[in-house]
Amino acid sequence: WRRPNPSVNEYRFLEANMRNVSAMSIYSFKGNNVIRRGSNSIGQINLRGAGEGYEKIFDIKLGQGRYLTMDEISGGRAVAILGYEVAQALFPNGEEPVGQTVKIKNLKYKVIGVYKKEGQSFIGITSNDYSVIIPYKSFRKLYQTGTGVWNELGSTIAIKGTDTDLGLVEAESEMRGLMRVKRGLRPYEKDNFA
Repeated sequence: WRRPNPSVNEYRFLEANMRNVSAMSIYSFKGNNVIRRGSNSIGQINLRGAGEGYEKIFDIKLGQGRYLTMDEISGGRAVAILGYEVAQALFPNGEEPVGQTVKIKNLKYKVIGVYKKEGQSFIGITSNDYSVIIPYKSFRKLYQTGTGVWNELGSTIAIKGTDTDLGLVEAESEMRGLMRVKRGLRPYEKDNFA
């Protein structure tokens, strides 16, 4: 028995029904990507597909350009935010990355922003310097995710609680109840989600 992955349908269901959250997003990521621009390329890049609300849950600090717009996210547009080191590798001569085009899996993406330099983390959290963010729907054109089947690349549904919900107790309880309903679990059945 394998646990199903979270799906876009479940995310939409939770988005419509959750009350004890201040933000919610669906996202996925895949490591080991190569990003190219002309004869320049950089490998071992963490590619993230970010859904609506991602920037409200995760701290996005941009040094140049802007974050994804709602239209870009909902339309799955071919736009990207580059990590600092990715931008340095692809634009080595001090060129302005914003407005330029890069290739991810042979598809063209317009650069709309660049992360501020973060440097190495002393607690082992992966730095955004070697990552690229694209809209979640655009990410789904590159990788199968968000359908809910167990053998695809997993997606994650992330929530941010309210200021009054200490320890996310209310949000977690509400989300658990809604997921059990959405997945049709009987009272005696164990949760098939985490």
